[in-house]
Amino acid sequence: FAAVTTSLSPAAPREMRLVLLLAVGNVASFMHHASEPYDNQSGVLLDTLECQALRLFCATAAALLLGMSRTVNPDVCAVVLATALTAHLFFILKLFRHFLRNIRRSIADSVVAAHMQGMVAGWLAKCMFKWEARVRQKQAHVSYREDVDAIEVAAAPEEADREIQDHEQHFVACGLADCLVHAVAECKVDRLSVRFLEYIGRTTFALNTERLQREVAVRMQQPAWVRRSLHSQTASLKSSVSLRSFDSASFQVGMLAGDFQGALN
Repeated sequence: FAAVTTSLSPAAPREMRLVLLLAVGNVASFMHHASEPYDNQSGVLLDTLECQALRLFCATAAALLLGMSRTVNPDVCAVVLATALTAHLFFILKLFRHFLRNIRRSIADSVVAAHMQGMVAGWLAKCMFKWEARVRQKQAHVSYREDVDAIEVAAAPEEADREIQDHEQHFVACGLADCLVHAVAECKVDRLSVRFLEYIGRTTFALNTERLQREVAVRMQQPAWVRRSLHSQTASLKSSVSLRSFDSASFQVGMLAGDFQGALN
């Protein structure tokens, strides 16, 4: 009702329209916090951005309402409005940065996919892949340690002294939590083995073994036609996931925390 009123009643006072817009923003923010409708990929990134956008919307509406109410000094109103506009600008730049980051990631994945098909990627795609590889060296990696049957989150070997960030641990936690919720709530499992986490870890790396090893091959600039040399002779004959889940070659290469969550999701 408020949205229809503000759009179809241009003759209404601006203060009334701003009040209605502020009400719409607060209701939408409350509903978003209650439901969190977006997928949990990338550590609830979409829900976080939506929450920030709604906060900016409500803050801008409140700033405009304060400026038009004429109850505060005009200079103070100008500073508040300038602050709101600056926050909008920084938020747009943040969205643009996420957009460019995902484009870079997609191009890097296409280089790995081309290598898996025995093709050679273009010069620009290779440059983007090298850029992405340098960025990945500074991010946390998840690996499955077969000797202790544990999923380990650690810094990349090139950045051994780097501390694990909270959002990277959040990636792993969200991925594992989604698996547990799916097993208990959707699959109606009433008895969950303590080996379930081991199964999750083994299966995740078994399904992504070739892609992870191909990524290392591209980073080491190995020819695209080198296919079987990336796997051990035994692993090359194992086509089923259940067999690869117990092959040590499947756990030699770790993956990013965000990739681990995406694979589990």
